[in-house]
Amino acid sequence: MDLDGETLVDESYGTMESPKKNLCAVCAGLNLSVDNFMIKNDSSVPEKKFHVSLPPRHASRRAFSLKSGHQKQVLGSRKEIRDRSDSCPFCELVSKSLETEFKAVLRRASMRFNPSSSYSSHTSNPEELDDAPCHLVWEIDGRGSTEESFSSKRNRTRRIKICWGHPDLQKYECYLVFVAPDLYTGLPNSDAFAMSAARKSTHFLGRSIDPSKGKQALIKSWWDLCKLNHGSRCNSPVLDDDPFHEVLAQSYFGVIDVIDMRLVSLPYEILDGYLKFEDYVALSYVWGIPDPENPPYTTTRANIMEHRVTGGLERSLPKLHDAIRESIAVVQRLGIRYIWIDSLCIVQDSRRSWSLNARVMHLIYGNATLTICAADGEDASTGLLAMDPDNASDQLKAECAPGVHLMVSRPPEIGVQQSRWNKRAWTFQERLLSKRCLIFTQGRIYFQCRSTGMSEDIFADGRGSGWSLDSVQAPLQMLRELKSRALWFYTNCVSLYSSRELTNSGDVLAAFSGVCSLMEGNMMVPFVFGLPSSHLDLALLWEPASKVSQRDSFGNKNSDTEFPSWSWCGWMGAKIEYRREMVDGCLENVHEWLVNHTWIVWHIRDGHGNLRPLWDKDRAEEDRSTETRWKGYRGRWPFGDQDPRGVFEFVRRAHTTTDDGSTETYPSRSKQMQVARMLSPGNIPPTPPLPKDRDMGYADYAPSPMPSPPPQDNLDNDYQRETDQRKQPYLDPGPDDQYRINREYPYAQAPEELIDIFGRAVRAEIQGKQQYDFNLTLPENPFRVLKAPQGYSARPNNEFPDQPVLQFWTWITSLHVIRAETSEADKNKIGEGLCRCDIADGVGDWCGSIIVHNEWIKEREKNGHTMCEFVALSEAKAFTEDECPVWTYYIPKERHESTWDLFFVLLVRYYPEKGLYQRVGLGKVYRAAFRLDSDEWREMILG
Repeated sequence: MDLDGETLVDESYGTMESPKKNLCAVCAGLNLSVDNFMIKNDSSVPEKKFHVSLPPRHASRRAFSLKSGHQKQVLGSRKEIRDRSDSCPFCELVSKSLETEFKAVLRRASMRFNPSSSYSSHTSNPEELDDAPCHLVWEIDGRGSTEESFSSKRNRTRRIKICWGHPDLQKYECYLVFVAPDLYTGLPNSDAFAMSAARKSTHFLGRSIDPSKGKQALIKSWWDLCKLNHGSRCNSPVLDDDPFHEVLAQSYFGVIDVIDMRLVSLPYEILDGYLKFEDYVALSYVWGIPDPENPPYTTTRANIMEHRVTGGLERSLPKLHDAIRESIAVVQRLGIRYIWIDSLCIVQDSRRSWSLNARVMHLIYGNATLTICAADGEDASTGLLAMDPDNASDQLKAECAPGVHLMVSRPPEIGVQQSRWNKRAWTFQERLLSKRCLIFTQGRIYFQCRSTGMSEDIFADGRGSGWSLDSVQAPLQMLRELKSRALWFYTNCVSLYSSRELTNSGDVLAAFSGVCSLMEGNMMVPFVFGLPSSHLDLALLWEPASKVSQRDSFGNKNSDTEFPSWSWCGWMGAKIEYRREMVDGCLENVHEWLVNHTWIVWHIRDGHGNLRPLWDKDRAEEDRSTETRWKGYRGRWPFGDQDPRGVFEFVRRAHTTTDDGSTETYPSRSKQMQVARMLSPGNIPPTPPLPKDRDMGYADYAPSPMPSPPPQDNLDNDYQRETDQRKQPYLDPGPDDQYRINREYPYAQAPEELIDIFGRAVRAEIQGKQQYDFNLTLPENPFRVLKAPQGYSARPNNEFPDQPVLQFWTWITSLHVIRAETSEADKNKIGEGLCRCDIADGVGDWCGSIIVHNEWIKEREKNGHTMCEFVALSEAKAFTEDECPVWTYYIPKERHESTWDLFFVLLVRYYPEKGLYQRVGLGKVYRAAFRLDSDEWREMILG
């Protein structure tokens, strides 16, 4: 073995006993040799150290060959592989990898298969599943972390991914991993020795699990590796200005002392301005379906004082669910004294205690040194299976070629995604906000942190900081993107969270509040019904992945919260997505799109029924995302008037350079300003300070002129933008591109050009039209329309929450909606219960596309009603081929020449008894289908 950490193969690899079975003809062509699984890090390593004794058929293969990246290798159908498994060890391993799961899939398929059903997508009969093809892909595993150089010396290995060509089986895909030789089985069950000479060559290889060995030392080694090697990413709070010290000082927050077995406040102190508190663990688990006859044991007002005394919880241990009781035992073994468990640390029959703790859930989980995720079974009664040798899952291993022992390894996310725990809404933020997660699922243990992931069946690298395939799709890895592109983080969170289950439907925002609080702290903007106000125009462009039902609480007197149709939180039953096909043009540069392709001045009804603007460029802080293209609307510099840059620095995207070519920086006055300077010049440019004589209300708001730009030679021209000349929407394109104008400075308005309170140029076709005065009233506020005296507010009133009502001015028109003739490929892309429809203008010409519920279009067809109302939201870049399969020259351009000639539109339905419209669906329509005149410019109330 090489002592410098090089990937070397011991001679014993090639001298192991030959397998009893021989590879079949198909598997023999896979070249299952040791050097295909082990990657040499340094070409200077002598070739003899990698020598492996192989059968004669392999000995002649000396020519260079591609190890990964070639075509997928077809292994055969599931039935063919099963038939060969009696004689081929590799086929047997592949077949067994699916055996247990296949039985469950087959049972479900038999139950739901109905040959007479008109709907066949993702519905299979058993024979179809038996014919599912299997193919293999070689993938590279094991590297340094993304912050390290790619060439950093870490073991690199290859795995074989088993893929199934049927949607019902894809969730059971897994890996075949090369197993470290038996000489390592005698080592302690701990990764604390990962840097030892005996273990360096095992990094990222398969590890045999010995059920007789305990798991305590292994878990402790993962925790220690992360704390000691991962730095601030895993040890610091997600928020730069973390207010956890305020929580620690409150009377409602407490933890369990697992030594004294009682509820206590968490010990802490502040030394020299730094907060120091005792380590504690948080538990994330599934409560389960409430049983009135046998409710779970919890802390209530009746027993809280008993739980406060020493030993007060000890007598209650037998009453606790297994997952709770066993988690307390794990914490005791790890030497950690405190654990936070919601059922015991929150007074469950106190609405105030629950509400106060729910508001700081992101801080509770975000500051825990470790979060135990009990994802085994249906609820907390199952316990932590991996801690019991009798319940731990078996490993599937086989010697598939001389010296090549392979084992089945399932990525952590496969097991997690199939768990009941992962389907619950509350557990999403509990996992996402944690520093480290210890996940118990399917009888295995996985450790995930913000840097990497480790498992009991794979040897960890020396510092526990390497990148592995086991980290792919782990939610904790998403946190890396929060500060650089917060909106990307948000859209992914919505997609992962929205389809999850809630016992109480009204908790949809409460269970997401920790994520919102986290993002509000980083973006410095308030959220409105789950949508970031800094990116509202884009946040409205969500779509359901399949049929959804409205979370409608209008008229429900027992409901404290009403949910709007315009937000994803107002719907349930399916995943909500920001489909790439829909918003692709917007995501190329989110900030540019918001500034140049939107126009609605959004107002919301506050708790008193008054109208408040959702943004004000002079009072709202700009999104702090370090990547400029992901920023939201223009806003003020977040550190007041400390920054010396002028107004026109705001419109610059490139770095300012000095005479010597270096990047210009500005002196820092404080730690906060040093953090700000990490956001490169031009990334968060300021607007002018608010005039002292400015009325802090907005009753007199009106578009204001932009000052004259600075001299041209003081501006960077690297990012010149071409902007539509709105007065001439369709001129014949020519070599000089006459129908567009070049602005000499990006994003800035021309001299004396009007800008609105969102920081956008007032478009020519809107100038002179109303945007700030409103006349429409609501049944609950019937007598007049009042404006909130304070105008924009970054802190909405919690005592009187906002109403789920947006009020604004935009273009509204009527168009026909009819069912579209779609291809089979397009049908497969559209979710269950949804239907693509064509949009046509008044004379019957195709002008757009939209996806709606099947039931909705059936009702319209039954009644013969095709005319619907559409609300123009913002500009869209182009149609996809599925949306517009035939180019009809509705506008006088070729398809490839047409950009930003479309509107995103909402199909809406009016409810006269409520005095408002509600969303039906999101689509795209040619802007030419709108007349863009005063008759179409209307006031809208959207609920």
